[in-house]
Amino acid sequence: MTITRTLRRGARTVARRAYVAARYRGHRYLCPCCERRFRRLAPHGQPPRPDRACPNCRALQRHRLLWLYLLRERNILSRSCRVLHVAPERAIRRRLASAQNLIYVTADLKMTEAAVHAELSRLPFEDACFDIVICSHVLEHIEDDFASMVEMRRVLAATGQALVMVPVNPRLSQTYEDPSITDPDARKRAFGHPGHVRYYGADVTARLVESGFEVDPIDYVDHMPPGEAERIRASRGELIYVCRR
Repeated sequence: MTITRTLRRGARTVARRAYVAARYRGHRYLCPCCERRFRRLAPHGQPPRPDRACPNCRALQRHRLLWLYLLRERNILSRSCRVLHVAPERAIRRRLASAQNLIYVTADLKMTEAAVHAELSRLPFEDACFDIVICSHVLEHIEDDFASMVEMRRVLAATGQALVMVPVNPRLSQTYEDPSITDPDARKRAFGHPGHVRYYGADVTARLVESGFEVDPIDYVDHMPPGEAERIRASRGELIYVCRR
């Protein structure tokens, strides 16, 4: 049975690769996560929006931006580094897991792919034991986000960085949250997603600072050479909150 399942999985993988090659073959867009080129990107979201996801590794705009930051600003593939990746996205996880220069740890409460199963607000690690903490689109799912921010700071080395990304509603000056909203449909209407417990506003930086971090919000599109943002299908506004102790 195991051999049969393995063969079926392999056949599906081959079929999918052939489909992607035929449907998306081209050179207009580049996905830096898997280093593949396409004439267009795949739709994503509900309702589906065109040119969002990499057809090969499924990386979204935020993943592509974060990966370029890790490559260029943190030299993630060329220096020794201790990395904690919370709720690890597949496209980035695959690159980091194969890097021989890293001590790479993944953590999540429920995700089967994570090596450590724990709540972000109660991590089972010693103080100051990671050089980089990656936490992208996680805090909006967690009821006690302040405790999670404090915990990320605790496990971060003195010279390290926590890279935090969250969905932000630019029309809100303050984060909107209501613990009484528990129904998934009601949460989708209130916070934009059935699994979210808040909608972050412009006060994200202040909330991170309150937890003890020094914070530098970066719109990484502004650091790209001319034409690259269009080539990787990125736009301004997807901020990386670079947090230091």
